[in-house]
Amino acid sequence: MTSILTLSPAKPVRTGGTRLHLLPECVLSQGGRELRLRPRAQRLLVLLATHRGRRLPRAMVAGTLWPDVTGARAYASLRSTLRELPRVPAVVVAEDDGLRLGRAVRVDWVAAERVARKVLARQGRFPARVAVPLLRHPLLPHWSEDWLADEQYAFAQLRVHALESLCRRLSDDGIHGTAIETGLLAVSCDPLRESAQEVLVRAHLAEGNRCLALEQVRRYELLLSAELGVPPGPRLLDLVGGDARISGSRRA
Repeated sequence: MTSILTLSPAKPVRTGGTRLHLLPECVLSQGGRELRLRPRAQRLLVLLATHRGRRLPRAMVAGTLWPDVTGARAYASLRSTLRELPRVPAVVVAEDDGLRLGRAVRVDWVAAERVARKVLARQGRFPARVAVPLLRHPLLPHWSEDWLADEQYAFAQLRVHALESLCRRLSDDGIHGTAIETGLLAVSCDPLRESAQEVLVRAHLAEGNRCLALEQVRRYELLLSAELGVPPGPRLLDLVGGDARISGSRRA
């Protein structure tokens, strides 16, 4: 079986250029140096980043970021925000009556999406040491902007599916430590998600750690019972021979 994953030494991470980090917090850096951003400047950059280089009309940007004020006030706030941006070339590009994120700005979330899709499509080869860190964090988890919610949900789904797939293939390749790390990340995305629990249990079993697999299923059973009042599915229980059935209704 040929895997798209390798553990060959990853290339050093380039710190040059302009980078916008959104996983898990909004940070703009230039040449490896963090640049100070006011909250409204962060919101502007994130909004432009979610449109992946496409030009947005200024009216749309102003109305999205300041929906509760008049159009004139929103435009004034947008102009002030643009003046406050760090003096970094081409972070935000003005085209006609629109704005877009500069094409030279590298966004970690966009890179993580690309890697996740390659994982799921089984395309290309890249080091696991690159793939796993890119998928380690959710998209701005402490933000609650309405205009960001769909992107947060879509990335959460893409991320957990990619982590599950990575965990399976790393286990198949005998890279057990990274497989378990990846399985734990998948579970952390949604502890109630049974498919994430399953890949982690299988990773423990592939390494020969049946006790750890059993303990993971037991923890999941207790969580499901407390949160939803339901047992794990039979496929998960069958992985450990049904030994995880420890709830009071099934104790001998």
